[in-house]
Amino acid sequence: MNATPLDLQHALRERARSLVHASALARHSHAGIEIKHLDWWSRSIPLSHGRHSTGYTPTWPGQALLPVESRLERHVLKALSGGPDCAALATQPVTIHYTAGGDKRSYTPDILVAYACKATRKLDCFFIEVKTKHQADRYRYKLKERQAAVVLSTALPLVVITENDLTETGENGHVS
Repeated sequence: MNATPLDLQHALRERARSLVHASALARHSHAGIEIKHLDWWSRSIPLSHGRHSTGYTPTWPGQALLPVESRLERHVLKALSGGPDCAALATQPVTIHYTAGGDKRSYTPDILVAYACKATRKLDCFFIEVKTKHQADRYRYKLKERQAAVVLSTALPLVVITENDLTETGENGHVS
């Protein structure tokens, strides 16, 4: 996990900006999604069962520990909090209840991140879903549906991060 925080944050912000521009496409490509309601700060991370590890991770001195569901999520939070422009982090921030194709569904993004943009004096905010590369490939369609549900319900993009985004192999630590 060798990506520098600055490279990771720059790449994430660029990916989030491109997803915002694609939000109109998300509305058309997933026209069958209907948002029912949002529950902010309602989900707690369950006890660890099986191969994943839950726990807490520090972000900045003096801040509360953030709950995590996996080691990969812990690595992502540490990389994000290490950058100079990261203003805030939250885990399991919102549960989105929606229907897709007539089926009731709910989804909770892993992380909400806010960056302070010095030029505009505004915050750039987006959600992050942390998956292994294998999971991201396997559940590609489900993740696209979730990205659409997030954009439709919050007007914020959802960026998917894998372990490949945190290593310098292949893409030199940049998120694509």
